[in-house]
Amino acid sequence: MIQDLRISKEVIEEISASEWQELERREYTYRQERPFTGVRERTVILVDDGIATGGTMRAAALALHQMRTKCTVIAVPVAPLSTCVELRKLGG
Repeated sequence: MIQDLRISKEVIEEISASEWQELERREYTYRQERPFTGVRERTVILVDDGIATGGTMRAAALALHQMRTKCTVIAVPVAPLSTCVELRKLGG
């Protein structure tokens, strides 16, 4: 897709740097100085105000799976049935 849209490496790097900065800002906002306690063998609830394609939620769920959570619950008020079915497959 990046090639099809002819997005330069410089633009990708610029956006990536900006997004990392935003992630760090949010992490500090939510956690302040508290250390990350980990999610291994814990139940985690992912909450969003709604899902369209499910891409972001899928990425988050897969990242948590790699961290070996006990269970990941996805909680949203609205989402297409097809997206819910696809996300449910992640849980086995």
